[in-house]
Amino acid sequence: MFRVIAYKDLRPLDWLLGKRMPLAPGEGHVCDRCGAEHAIVFTVLDTETNKTYSVGSGCARQQFGFEPDNDKATKDLIKTAKRQASDTLDAERQRRARELAERITAVVTQLHVPTPVEGLRVTGCKTWTIGDSTAWKQEWLSDAEVIKKATNGWLENRILERIPTDIKNVSVRQTAGGKPQFTVSLSGKIRHLVMTKLRLP
Repeated sequence: MFRVIAYKDLRPLDWLLGKRMPLAPGEGHVCDRCGAEHAIVFTVLDTETNKTYSVGSGCARQQFGFEPDNDKATKDLIKTAKRQASDTLDAERQRRARELAERITAVVTQLHVPTPVEGLRVTGCKTWTIGDSTAWKQEWLSDAEVIKKATNGWLENRILERIPTDIKNVSVRQTAGGKPQFTVSLSGKIRHLVMTKLRLP
């Protein structure tokens, strides 16, 4: 009687793409059955002899006569491994976001904020402009509040232009109460971290 007691995917995860990358020659596991390198390894226990074998999926079928994809216990192991890989990937993305936010904060805090410029739109709505950011004044807002909105917009533009283009479509988990609730864009996460460090809403 044989059963799978462990599953491992040795291929490294690309934190940016979220995909497994090919293994270089010599980085795989040498199969106990065929001697070839495998990136995906199943550890199979012979319950009669208590001996274990580390093999690829093909060798699991040929030597032990079962289909890993059709075995519930094996599927559960694979599901757990994939969940752990997803957690590892997200943790790495969160770490990268914090690092980049620190660097961007250090730069943005040294920038000179342009002088506010008062303007009037054709609709008669008063505006305040800070560089490339314009805020419209509603009747319930003071000029100081509108200027602050325009300033925040200018700062956000400075943050976003410093976020690499290749991470614009990357996402991370947003947590609440210590538990993941939903996903957000990595660039949005970085923007939020920097704005928080700048103590801006």
